[in-house]
Amino acid sequence: MKIVVKIDFGFGKRDVRWDGKAFVEKGTITRAAGRGFDRRPGDRFDAKACTWRVTTLGRGPDYEAEYRKLVEQAGEHGHYYDDAISLREAHGPASITLWLDADEAGTLVLETAPVTVRWPVRELLAEREVLLEADDAGSKVHLWVLKPDVTRTTRTENVVVAILDGLRYEDAFGDGAAADLMPNLSDKLRPLGTFLPNFFCDGDTATGQAHATMMTGTPQDHVGNSGEVRPNKPTVFEYHKMIETPSNPINHDPTRCVLVAGKGRVSKMNYSTFEGPLLDEYGGYCRGRYYGPRFGASVYAPADSERYPSDEDAQRARDVVATSTWSEPAAWAVTRHVIADVRPSLLVINFGEMDEIAHAGVRWMYDDALRRLDWIACALWDALESSDTYAGRTTLLITTDHGRHDLEHGGFQHHGCACPGCRRCFLIAIGPDTPAGRTVETRHNLLDLAPTVGTLLGFATPEAQGRPLPIFGEKR
Repeated sequence: MKIVVKIDFGFGKRDVRWDGKAFVEKGTITRAAGRGFDRRPGDRFDAKACTWRVTTLGRGPDYEAEYRKLVEQAGEHGHYYDDAISLREAHGPASITLWLDADEAGTLVLETAPVTVRWPVRELLAEREVLLEADDAGSKVHLWVLKPDVTRTTRTENVVVAILDGLRYEDAFGDGAAADLMPNLSDKLRPLGTFLPNFFCDGDTATGQAHATMMTGTPQDHVGNSGEVRPNKPTVFEYHKMIETPSNPINHDPTRCVLVAGKGRVSKMNYSTFEGPLLDEYGGYCRGRYYGPRFGASVYAPADSERYPSDEDAQRARDVVATSTWSEPAAWAVTRHVIADVRPSLLVINFGEMDEIAHAGVRWMYDDALRRLDWIACALWDALESSDTYAGRTTLLITTDHGRHDLEHGGFQHHGCACPGCRRCFLIAIGPDTPAGRTVETRHNLLDLAPTVGTLLGFATPEAQGRPLPIFGEKR
């Protein structure tokens, strides 16, 4: 029997040290992951036991009020989330998640100062949650038994979607001189995974409409391109945060999903205005309406001091974000921070500067922007593969929201019509579930992105009109 146990350490007491060991009688630990704990060379993880060392700051009586205040101040865009995240990180709890292959008649043994506890697996499955008073000072150990993902059949545990805004297909994968502009994309990254050269934007070929369509799997041409209107169907972020997974029970964890909105007006793609019916899905573990801001992504977008101004200047914040675009190096710097320090399981990145440079109409500047973006795309994959959190467990989807005019319709400077240059996109999928060196020639479109992310991460997308892309194959 495969079950997942999450153990949180340290509540109500400051500066708690938790040296620990866990093992299963009549079973094995198949994997361990944690946050806020310090693995030492002498620590062990094998099929018999997992050991660790933790020093954590307990949550005092003022923690909850301060945390909620910061989240409320975040407003609809998510500013102040970085402060809320820092507060949560500083005051624990530290946690370790154990994947077990256990006999129902077995026992999970947790040895940690100041307690040693034996939990029969059968009782854990029945109770699903235990809160143990660890000592007379009120510090606690919180143990959750999490059901494995109900719908996931993949090895992917994290998905990163990199949207190279407005990249024309021929400039990345064309013949002749175009082949020299993005060699990493065409020669290094494409062979690592599955390539879809016939991936199209069939709606409005503009940033706002296309991003909303990608995030929901439904046509969203009504949102316009100004960033003032939210999608009217659930986004992948809302779907992902409403289910119960091994790494996360249903909650509003702001670090679970992140949107790096290189173009500020993309920031409103982090949740929808959708109000769905009562649900009884995933074996009964999801009931209620789980859409809206609490289930949206945390947003990183261009504004003063790389964060949103205070609530006293909310209108200026909206104005600044709506008209601002990060440079590609700035968007990449923020992305590196998110990968290293925030570690979401679903990360969507808009790299928007190249599109803005193209609109200026200077070809050499556009070519330089393509080369920078090519380097960043390669560096993104390298960063994921060198991360303990993401390496071997992450699928990277590299795509674009729309193309640009072909020569017959005005050339690279602009986009927005239904010409082949504007419609044609592409998608590269690299990860543990996508075969290397494979090309899928069948035609697909932006509607298929959201269901594909859902299949990879194990959540349903009931409102989406698209279908999962045929990127899956023999496991690596």
